[in-house]
Amino acid sequence: MTKTLTVIGSVLLWLGAIASICLLPFVGPRLYLAVSGTAALGAVLWGIGAVLEHKASSLDWGDPWFGYDKLAHALGSFALFVFAAALLTSALPMLPFGIVVALAAAVALAMGAVKEACDPVFSWKDLLADLVGVAVAVALAFLGR
Repeated sequence: MTKTLTVIGSVLLWLGAIASICLLPFVGPRLYLAVSGTAALGAVLWGIGAVLEHKASSLDWGDPWFGYDKLAHALGSFALFVFAAALLTSALPMLPFGIVVALAAAVALAMGAVKEACDPVFSWKDLLADLVGVAVAVALAFLGR
């Protein structure tokens, strides 16, 4: 079951994140919120599945700098930032842009930290990958403004 959860989460994360990036200039805020929410849901499901799968496994996979895990961390944090920013903008339209970006970044980084805290082996590399995903999202938010 944990493998299925991880696979479903990965698919939702990838499709939602790619759609979020591609559709941003073309859709209204409600549809964008739904698409980015799909990516964020995928990130959460992937994280839960990965933690459960890793806890159930006795294999030592190591912690390589370049690999699927780091890419998934970066993309998941990116998706969580986009969803949090879209949700904040939708719910509180008068909130200043800088506050939205700061809160969305805090939410995405906090989720990454919680996921990492639940892992049996803590990885600074995973947190750095989360930070890279949020940094890219913040940069794109300011460029697209």
